[in-house]
Amino acid sequence: MLFRPTLPNSMLFQPTNVNCVAHWFCGHKYRHRFMRDKRFHPSHQAACDARNRFSKRRHFKTNRWNYTQAYKDMP
Repeated sequence: MLFRPTLPNSMLFQPTNVNCVAHWFCGHKYRHRFMRDKRFHPSHQAACDARNRFSKRRHFKTNRWNYTQAYKDMP
């Protein structure tokens, strides 16, 4: 059976650093924890279009000219 870090099992090790728990639930690097957290971040979720979830910078200035031409009369 796979080892799961429950409360009694975590008391067995007496860890010196609390951040070591990130290795159990995520990858072996700390940046994998933040990659995982950006998945559930509200501003990174897809709202009305699924373009800004995993690559927001790829669609940053896409169709800038068409947008300004279509909404030229709006302030």
